[in-house]
Formats: sequence, structure tokens, C-alpha cells
Amino acid sequence: RRELSRLDSTFFTLFQIMTLDAWADIAREVIEDTQWAWAPFVVFVTISGFIVVNLIIAVICDAVSALEDDVKAHITGGALEHAEEGSESEIDYDLREQLESMELQVDELHRVQEQTLHTLEYLTKQIHRNAMKKKRRQKKKPGEVAAARNLSRKSC
Repeated sequence: RRELSRLDSTFFTLFQIMTLDAWADIAREVIEDTQWAWAPFVVFVTISGFIVVNLIIAVICDAVSALEDDVKAHITGGALEHAEEGSESEIDYDLREQLESMELQVDELHRVQEQTLHTLEYLTKQIHRNAMKKKRRQKKKPGEVAAARNLSRKSC
């Protein structure tokens, strides 16, 4: 709970969770004290993950738009009107190279987003299973728990 005791440490902890840097350790620590705390963690990680990915994609789209503007200026003869033949082919090559690089980055971002989604689904299932196990243990009477322990010791 020390991560959430002060405002500055709370903001740092939320940033750490948003960047998925050891957020599972923080979640486990909080969930030990409060059983239902998994829900806000899943919601926050999901929403912040999509926001971060969308911000990165927006930056890439802005860069692609700037490249398109340069290409349009090149086609209409605006910025490169007096360029030599050899330098035009170099610029075309540079533009293709930048576009290929951006396409690879977008593919990587898509892969990371899918991996994050699968991780969240897995963690949600694990948290749900643990909650169900605890409920079953709480429903058992103390005598049944002792009897189950004795059976497991005898089978070993």
C-alpha cells in the first residue's frame, strides 16, 4: 500500500502501471488486501494501453501525412522544382525507406497490442480462478479442511 499512500507516489505508480512496468507485482500486493481490486487494475491497464498505442499511432500517422505533403510538393514541383535528376531518385529512395520503416513500426505496435490483450485475458482468468478457489475454501468448514489435509498427507 505504500505505492498509493501519497499523491506523488500514486501518480508514479499509475504511470508505472500504464507503461506495464512491473504492474502485476503492484496488483498482487493490492489484491492481497482487497479481493475486488483486480477489476480497476484490468480496466486501467486496458484503457491506458489503448490510449498509449493510439498516441503512438497518431504520431506515426502525422509523420506519414508530412511525408505525403512532401511527395505532393515534389509531384507538383513546389519544393523540388530545381532539383537535379540524380537527387530526385535519392529523395524517392529515402521516402520509400522511411515508409517501409514506418510500416514495420506499425506492425510491431500491432503485435505488442495483441500481446498485451492476450496477457490481460490470461491474467483476468487467473484472478478469477484464484477468487473461485478462495470462495470454495471459505465455504468449507474447518473440519472438512483438516480432513482434506489429512487425506492429502496420507496419499503422499
